[in-house]
Amino acid sequence: MGMMEDFEASLQVLRGFDTDISVEVNEIKRAVASSTKRTTIRFADLKRKRYWYPLTIGIGLLVLQQLSGINGVLFYSTNIFESAGVSSSNAATCLVGAIQVVATGVTTWLVDKAGRRVLLMDIVAKGSDLHNIMGVLSLVGLVAFVIAFSLGVGAIPWIIMSEGLSLFMQL
Repeated sequence: MGMMEDFEASLQVLRGFDTDISVEVNEIKRAVASSTKRTTIRFADLKRKRYWYPLTIGIGLLVLQQLSGINGVLFYSTNIFESAGVSSSNAATCLVGAIQVVATGVTTWLVDKAGRRVLLMDIVAKGSDLHNIMGVLSLVGLVAFVIAFSLGVGAIPWIIMSEGLSLFMQL
């Protein structure tokens, strides 16, 4: 961004005045130079056939994300907990939010280890009687839903959108 002197001075303060930062400065300059050389895609380029498939997949996943129902569950989670008989529904809702943050953090690690396709598939047991279970198990079901959403369809479509278009740009 044209602020090389400020960059080097800040890096020197960060690393300590007795540290030689020349190697790190050169690595950062090379990384910045190579990232600015990448080609950009224009909106008009999306009309080309090579972008239709990744764009359709990405948009489809994002639509499925919204249709999964997570927004309704999170919005009404306090009411759900109250109806289930949980004494501190606000605390339970905060717990669900904290669990979602942790599960989303785990997603970034899992996506690289397990892959995107495996995490997007849902496996549901046939003939479950979850609708008969009340009270504490409703909390467990809600938390499990939030975790499954965060591990699968919550974050992965955004990763695929960012990686997919850049991958197809390189082809």
